Amino acid sequence: MLATSSIDDYGVTSTRILALLATTAVFTVLFGIQERRASEPVFPVRLLRDRTVAGVDALSFCVGVGMLGGTTYLPVFLQTVLGQSATNSGLLLLPLVGG
Repeated sequence: MLATSSIDDYGVTSTRILALLATTAVFTVLFGIQERRASEPVFPVRLLRDRTVAGVDALSFCVGVGMLGGTTYLPVFLQTVLGQSATNSGLLLLPLVGG
């Protein structure tokens, strides 16, 4: 999240952004390796062999991306395009948060 939110300040090809993305990739791989070795993993990778679990995980990921995008993008849209105040744009997000 830090890398994607800092792209406007530093640019996509800056060393800071590339270092953050590389660090994320390295730690994701290390987390996967550790999960395979753990006797009681947080998320057993063997569960992904089941098509139902893999499908639900993929849909859950898509919903999470959509919700994160919506809660990040909508306040900016409401303030810049529709001219709402920061407080009012937060109040307009209450149905989204309630849902």
